[in-house]
Amino acid sequence: MEFHVSKENICVNETIFDGVLEQSVELDYMLPDYCPGIFKVLKSHIDTAIISQRMNGNKLTIDGVAVIKMLYVSENDNKLTQLEQKQAFTKSVELKEDCTGGYAIISSKCNYVNCRPVNSKRLDIHGAISMKTVVIKPKNIQIISDCNDLQLHKRETNICENKLFVTKDFTIKEELEIGHGKPAIHDILSYRAVATAQDYKMLANKIVCKGEISLHTLYLCSKTPDKPEVIEHTIPISQIIDLDGVDEDFKCYVRFEIVNYDIDMQIEDDGDCYSFTVELGVRAVCEAGKNKLVQLVDDCYSTCYETENIEEKIKLEKMNRLIQENIVLKKNISLNQSNLEYIYDMIYDIGAVNWTRKENSIEIMCSLSLTILAVDQEHTPICVEQTIPCEMNIDIGLLEQECGFEPYLQILNIAYTINSIDELELRIEFLIDGVLYEFSYENVMMDIQIHEEQLKTRDDKCALRLYFADAGESIWEIAKKYNTSVTAIIEQNSIDQEVLSSRGMILIPIVD
Repeated sequence: MEFHVSKENICVNETIFDGVLEQSVELDYMLPDYCPGIFKVLKSHIDTAIISQRMNGNKLTIDGVAVIKMLYVSENDNKLTQLEQKQAFTKSVELKEDCTGGYAIISSKCNYVNCRPVNSKRLDIHGAISMKTVVIKPKNIQIISDCNDLQLHKRETNICENKLFVTKDFTIKEELEIGHGKPAIHDILSYRAVATAQDYKMLANKIVCKGEISLHTLYLCSKTPDKPEVIEHTIPISQIIDLDGVDEDFKCYVRFEIVNYDIDMQIEDDGDCYSFTVELGVRAVCEAGKNKLVQLVDDCYSTCYETENIEEKIKLEKMNRLIQENIVLKKNISLNQSNLEYIYDMIYDIGAVNWTRKENSIEIMCSLSLTILAVDQEHTPICVEQTIPCEMNIDIGLLEQECGFEPYLQILNIAYTINSIDELELRIEFLIDGVLYEFSYENVMMDIQIHEEQLKTRDDKCALRLYFADAGESIWEIAKKYNTSVTAIIEQNSIDQEVLSSRGMILIPIVD
């Protein structure tokens, strides 16, 4: 007998690398002549940005920049001064296999930074950043789909066969005014920018997405140098992103990241400054997927010949949903008798993010590094630093399988209320987004060898057998045991389910 085995291709997304890469930051820095000397360092921090990534064979190379920021009290006049210095870096990692056609998802964080003044004009800077890196490679594999005259056990399942990923870098340049009634700018002390995606629409091979950038700027005034001012701006984002293969049936996750931020004060003829130009490097990150219903063969046999099944355990992944949650936490923190006169701003950063599944929810854990910039009762600039543990829960409903999730966290706003002289109540607004996947490891039939020279031993004296089955027994296992077909047993006994719900007698017809 001639057997014809039919196969089909399915695409699985294999994780080639999932780890954290470390990069040190070392700098011996001399202050320019125009910068006042250092009396005391108040706050130092490193903002990181991934500029580019490239894969060549089994090597991933990451290019980035570490932006070292420092606020210090200058000598002689006791004023706040900001310092910013950029340092480029390159990091490479060897992967376990050729990743041509794959992509990497990278998020970077500052682990620590120490800025030690050697003297009033020289700094010794040591720090480290970490890059959470996941490398994914789509792979086409061949699985059995059909075979004539063989008994196949098939199982329907949804898999995310088409998973697409793309990034697009673009620049936004705006001239911003400080607003009516605000004092003129003497110097920019600190700034932060948060970009959020708000809406998207998918067309053939394109994604149209919109969002906004919230800018927070702290500046020093000429007339009142001991009392910095804060201004807020909002800039809209609108982009068309090319993504081959995407259409309206896909689910799409879009986020915006700030890659770099350049600021230029606009000095008027009289020497005052009431506006500044910002040039923002923005990266759009798009991850799209479409689930497909496939028939997987997980067992096979012949009623006449011995067979050898060749199977493989593969990871099957299904896109469950897109998550975008705004969560507000309230935290009370102690000021430890800092004798604050007033608070003028807060600087914050999210540390390492971890998550765990708890029944019908995901618990997200992170640490918030908070620096309160203030003036004490002697009118001296000071900072109070706190590390705040944060825990948040997102309801995901009942999932039968394991889940995968890479949360992306941003802080949209921190507001505070002064409860007492040494306690603040914080109201922290988080934005959490990402894609929730379900996955499982399944045995799938890749091939079958039919040994036509080895006939199965069968009792041909009867065409029908009686079998007393227990509840929960599988018709497939009974048919395989007696070398008959599932269809024959179901038709003979008028059974409408593959697993028996009660104990009883069934008739087993013997077929070729």
